Amino acid sequence: MADQHLLTAHQETLSTIDYEQLILATGCQERSIPFPGWDMPGVMLLGGIQLQIKSGLVRPGNRCVITGTGPLLVLVACQLHKAGCDITGIYEAAPFKDLARETLALLNRPQLALDGLSMMMYLKRHHIPMHYGWGVVKAIGGPQVEQVTVAPYSKDWHPDVSRAETINADVLGIGYGFAARSQLAQLMGLEMQYDHMSGAIPVVDEWQRASIDNVYCAGDTVKFAGAEAAMLEGKIAAYAALNARNILMPNLENEFKALRHQLDKSYRFR
Repeated sequence: MADQHLLTAHQETLSTIDYEQLILATGCQERSIPFPGWDMPGVMLLGGIQLQIKSGLVRPGNRCVITGTGPLLVLVACQLHKAGCDITGIYEAAPFKDLARETLALLNRPQLALDGLSMMMYLKRHHIPMHYGWGVVKAIGGPQVEQVTVAPYSKDWHPDVSRAETINADVLGIGYGFAARSQLAQLMGLEMQYDHMSGAIPVVDEWQRASIDNVYCAGDTVKFAGAEAAMLEGKIAAYAALNARNILMPNLENEFKALRHQLDKSYRFR
């Protein structure tokens, strides 16, 4: 690689950092889905809602609708309810039968599965309805959201507006998953591929090596699979970088196999 340095910005000052090996771990970003009214005050991504609750214990509103797909919907609904919000409903776009197919994967991680069941029981205990196969159609209001329209989705996630329902709410939480923050990898000219969950991600080998020999990628940059998988990938990338510099690690092959085994289990669960 001709230019083995990064241009960085800190406190309005540009500088360069030289490197021999580089591990990219730039994380992910929430996937934003446009719909009528999506830019209205009161329409928030679930990560933003979590940040608001955790950082300042500030409720984003009083009457909330949660839509999207994935386990974050249930988690944020529980957090909002504990913060004093009225949760009118959770609308999970995937049908229940699709989620039920993942039972075997859940059994690989019983503690996390129990945590999920505990949250579901919390919803039931507090009479918070969970609707499967439903999603957002539009947000209505001015200037702040005042109503949310939802409808049942087809298998291709197209809303049946003839069966739409409109709900009074001042907060609409949206969560349609995450996408890899891979812009730096693309700017560096790494070989990329498309993943249906993570979006554009760099191609890596079993040692997390990218298409440029001295560059490695780990975490949500390369595969959205959660914190545990990210840490395992980071360890593998670090071992590979050390090995490339002829810094011998004791029992490296066995350690690598153990890490890959844990990583494969983590991928299956995710």
